Amino acid sequence: MGRYTTDAADAAFAPIVARFAGVLDRGTMMGRPILKHAGRMVACLDGDGLGIRLGRESAAFADAMALPGAVLFSPGASGRDFADWVRLPVALEDHWEEFVARAL
Repeated sequence: MGRYTTDAADAAFAPIVARFAGVLDRGTMMGRPILKHAGRMVACLDGDGLGIRLGRESAAFADAMALPGAVLFSPGASGRDFADWVRLPVALEDHWEEFVARAL
């Protein structure tokens, strides 16, 4: 388990990293594991959820926010929402790959 993640989230993130190897680069930002494309962060693991940049005006954003438990991403529960990002809890890990793909 990372400093800012849970064991369950780390386990759910591993297949996403493997699935997008060669397309997305793995890195760290704000102490959290991230995936980035062309130097731009696409997804960020935080606590027991995954934040995904979808763009607040996109159909993907609306679809993700319609899932039970999805909220605006606020890393570390800082109260600073990332308006273009959705946080999907590990309970929705079956949707993580779909929305990471849609973020691309």
